[in-house]
Amino acid sequence: MSCADSVDTDEQHKEDKWPKINADAKDKASIRRKLTECIDLLDPSRHPPSVVNIGTG
Repeated sequence: MSCADSVDTDEQHKEDKWPKINADAKDKASIRRKLTECIDLLDPSRHPPSVVNIGTG
């Protein structure tokens, strides 16, 4: 591999870097938001009334 090939590869990685970082940040935010919306199964006092426990009725 020549030096020119190495430079092209480095430039390609630099161009790919920021879109990947931005996509990762969006994924993390989406996961964080989803986790806050999840129901804590061990705290039935915080369950919405529309949730029915199929084990106890």
